[in-house]
Amino acid sequence: MISPLEAIELLKNITIPFRTEKLPLAKTLGMNIAEKIVADRDFPPFDRAMMDGIAVKDITAPTWKIEGMLFAGEPVKAIKKMDGSLEIMTGATAPRGTEAIIKIEDLSIEKKIATYIGKTPLEKGQFIHLQGADAPAGSVLVKKRTKIGPVEIAIAATVGKAHIEKKFCGEVIVLTPAEMSLQRTREADPAAYLAIRFWTAHGVKIEVRDDRDQTPYWLVTSKHGEELAQALRNI
Repeated sequence: MISPLEAIELLKNITIPFRTEKLPLAKTLGMNIAEKIVADRDFPPFDRAMMDGIAVKDITAPTWKIEGMLFAGEPVKAIKKMDGSLEIMTGATAPRGTEAIIKIEDLSIEKKIATYIGKTPLEKGQFIHLQGADAPAGSVLVKKRTKIGPVEIAIAATVGKAHIEKKFCGEVIVLTPAEMSLQRTREADPAAYLAIRFWTAHGVKIEVRDDRDQTPYWLVTSKHGEELAQALRNI
């Protein structure tokens, strides 16, 4: 007979084979992930506004003429003049050459001319969430052997790790920004599975037809909703 200490030493030298299995995200809660999850792009993927307000090229200008408006999900635009500006929504792409975002509460706007009325000095880069600031492309978001919880599932879905079998995929509906907004708010189903990037206004609703799954549908943001819907229909 060997002593308990000798037994422990023997156990330390035993290699335990780990069995890995590829599973749908909904079935992985509480398990340990066998692979690292890597950022498939910069997060955020572009410089974006952190506040509703105006984007300006020159914070030293006495006033700024508003040249237009930029919503979340729209392609990147440019401010034409040094004393020009664009009204911008939270989450929208910052125009090329933007020096700062000035929040709406610190502005007086009359006849499309904006004047700063804030109490603190303006700073270059203020309220701009820089591209890659959260995580650059290729960086590890979740390490191997991490226990999978809701946060890890959300990260996996964000980088395209989520999947659903075609036989359980029902109707696929392309949503306009207005329809997407309703699905995310007033008409939201608490049981739905969301894979949402808040800076993208368009999306797709994917019906789930699986008696074993209580999820009624997936709601996925995408700038290319038609292409995504067609790809799902053609699987």
